[in-house]
Amino acid sequence: MDITLDSNVLVYAFVPPIHKNEVKRKEWENLHINARKIYENVIREKHCLILPFAVIMEIASVISLLTVTPHPLTHRNSLDYFTFLNNIG
Repeated sequence: MDITLDSNVLVYAFVPPIHKNEVKRKEWENLHINARKIYENVIREKHCLILPFAVIMEIASVISLLTVTPHPLTHRNSLDYFTFLNNIG
């Protein structure tokens, strides 16, 4: 199945829940888990990803903003994202 993802889905897939607020962190965790499943299905080639260039740039921008003050998990996941981009390019 071909799918087109909004940038939010991929951001949630690559960035773990790091909110200090417990309610927001729990909400982000649920979004992270679901988005990661979608991403993993793309990697397993269960879905064909249609990724507009603007989405690629938006995700890179958001992840770079989140890594201004590096959080170990955020930094690792930003590297995962750029590896992903390298593999699809």
